[in-house]
Amino acid sequence: MITTLRKTVSKHDVNQVKEDAMEGKCVVLDLVGDEKYVYAYNDAVRLERKEAEVLGYLMDHVMISCSKHSVEQAIWYGRPVGNSAVKRYIASLRRKLAQANGA
Repeated sequence: MITTLRKTVSKHDVNQVKEDAMEGKCVVLDLVGDEKYVYAYNDAVRLERKEAEVLGYLMDHVMISCSKHSVEQAIWYGRPVGNSAVKRYIASLRRKLAQANGA
C-alpha cells in the first residue's frame, strides 16, 4: 500500500529520517536549503527548485491522475507558462530518478 504523508522534520531528527530514506524505508523530499534533494534507496538526487515543487505536488497526489493544468495551477499559480513546461519538468524528474535507481 502506498501512503503519502508530508510532514515537517525537526533539525534534531533530519539525519535519522535521511538514513531511513537511504535504507528504503521512506522517501524524503528536502525543500529546506538552497539546494533541493530527494533521498531514497541509497541515493540523494539534487533537484532544481521547480522540479522539487512538481515532485512534491505529485507526491501529495499519489494514485491520483493529475492533469497538466492542475500541476500548472499548483506550481505556477495561474501565471502563464509555456505549453511544454510541465512535460519538461516531469521528463527531467524521470531522467534523474531513473539514473539514481541505476536504470
